[in-house]
Amino acid sequence: MLWEYLKQHMLLHPDHRIEDETTCMTFSETIRKAEKTASLLTPGRYAIRCRSEMNTGIAVLGCLAKGVTAVPLSARYGELHCERILQLTEPDFLLTDDDGDLQVHPLKTFADGSSAYSAGANSDAAEEQCALILCTSGTTGIPKGAMITEENLLANLADIDAYFDLRCSDRILIARPLYHCAVLTGEFLISLLRGVNIRFCNAAFEPMQLAAQLAKEITVFCGTPTLLTHLARVAGRVSASYCLRLIVSSGECMTAKAAAQIRKAFPAVRIMNVYGLTEASPRVAYLPPELFDCHAESVGYPLRSLEVRVVDKNGMEVPSGTVGELIVRGPSVMKGYFRAPKATEKALAGGWLHTGDMACMDAEGRIRIKCRRDNMMIIAGINIYPQEIENALRNDPRVQDVLAYAAQEDDAHPHIAIRIVCDHMTSDEVLKLCRACLPAYEQPTEIHIVQALQRNASGKLIRPKGGTKHE
Repeated sequence: MLWEYLKQHMLLHPDHRIEDETTCMTFSETIRKAEKTASLLTPGRYAIRCRSEMNTGIAVLGCLAKGVTAVPLSARYGELHCERILQLTEPDFLLTDDDGDLQVHPLKTFADGSSAYSAGANSDAAEEQCALILCTSGTTGIPKGAMITEENLLANLADIDAYFDLRCSDRILIARPLYHCAVLTGEFLISLLRGVNIRFCNAAFEPMQLAAQLAKEITVFCGTPTLLTHLARVAGRVSASYCLRLIVSSGECMTAKAAAQIRKAFPAVRIMNVYGLTEASPRVAYLPPELFDCHAESVGYPLRSLEVRVVDKNGMEVPSGTVGELIVRGPSVMKGYFRAPKATEKALAGGWLHTGDMACMDAEGRIRIKCRRDNMMIIAGINIYPQEIENALRNDPRVQDVLAYAAQEDDAHPHIAIRIVCDHMTSDEVLKLCRACLPAYEQPTEIHIVQALQRNASGKLIRPKGGTKHE
């Protein structure tokens, strides 16, 4: 169903292209390659681990064409992470491009050597229906496999189509791995539907290379605020003029400082914030470009097919401006986590997806994300949101990056710690800055000046779990 829908739209622009640094194919050629891949497949779950993101996209399309479950992986996360996902999702086959072309490798066999298809006694209706198993980032814990159906994807694509100002004359640069639902659905699949020319780039955290790619007639680019600020710093060194007309920010909360830096580098570009999570296929909210300069720290309004509430710990809706957990209900919400009934029951309690994101909603219905519920710190009985500390410190031009978290030594009470990347600042100077811009209850008692902060392949900060001992 989804494949035929995509195929029909791609055939409207048969000569439009998908390319990377080494390969270029028209939409017509992409269709043929996806269907050739589909002809190699039999029922089962297919893990996809390709060196080329372009091949990952074709493999996913092949799985959609065959009606089998795809489990995208990302080589950028390393072998250990891939092995964890393989153990979690128990795929029957592995699709790779080690020799350039897509190849199928059985991962399960019977004693007679024939391939084993694991659906059956251990599977349920949700497993049978899912088109994708997309794993959460696992930045603060073990990843979970969200089961996403074709109906979920179609609903979310329709919502994205309603706000995403893509044109068939556009050329989008995709620099993040398709392992992420935000990239797979919100960049790749929607671009196929809109007839947008697609260029893949594997230089996600190499700003100079990205800037050079953007100078090649790219009109649309999506990235995290961190990636976009790094890009803003170097963009002028590469080209005095870009064709870029639209930037989409996701994956992290935008700060006022980051927004100002991006706007200064790209003064004529339309910029929008979007918010989502894997379990929602992924998009939940968006901030229109015309509101970006005034409300850059907001993720905007819920998508048209979704109901969104902010609730307290008892599930009661809170007043405007009050922080609570964001919950979501609608046709793009996943069917559950793969073979994790307890986690599914908790996440979908009461028929709502409990996002785990602490947020507030203003009187106009705009959403502002504060932090992950698991990252919220409780210090001396006060709820403290690490992003508020981080945003305040990032406003100082000497601060390049910062991470706030709860540290705990032995049986002592937890306290606020920060890791900070800064220019020519001593610990005393950092402490002075904290006293100047933070209220007393948000003052860190532990400061670590570091060269860089650890991030995953999508640019998200890897946070210590709240209340853990400092390493």
